[in-house]
Amino acid sequence: MTKAPYSPTANFLRDAIDATDKTQREIARDAGLPHPNVLSMMKTGECKVPISRIPKLSVALGVDSSRFLELAMQEYHPEIWMTLQEEYSPLLDEAERKLIDIYQTASFAGPIPMTTALLDALHGLFLVAVVGETSAEE
Repeated sequence: MTKAPYSPTANFLRDAIDATDKTQREIARDAGLPHPNVLSMMKTGECKVPISRIPKLSVALGVDSSRFLELAMQEYHPEIWMTLQEEYSPLLDEAERKLIDIYQTASFAGPIPMTTALLDALHGLFLVAVVGETSAEE
């Protein structure tokens, strides 16, 4: 029997499966896979994890879909991934990029729960900024 090649994507999937309390049958069902044995083949690297299945697998496993997608793209489509990294940037303006930078810096200590209170406070800050900007123009 030939050993499957090293696969960061398969390792990520295997680790996520090992970390959950769900059975492979439950994970396969939740991810919309037709048979649990397909999941077994993916986690051993015998077959690739379909890119289109990663979002549902991520939800079923409770893992970060961005990291899972990044690993798969780097492994399966490195040229496309490199081009996207170099040439594509999300359609964000400078203020939006700054907000994301602030959030990422603040979340180094751990995930920031998006509670209703936090969202209300942020919304209030943005309203104050808009009203302050309008007052300054008058």
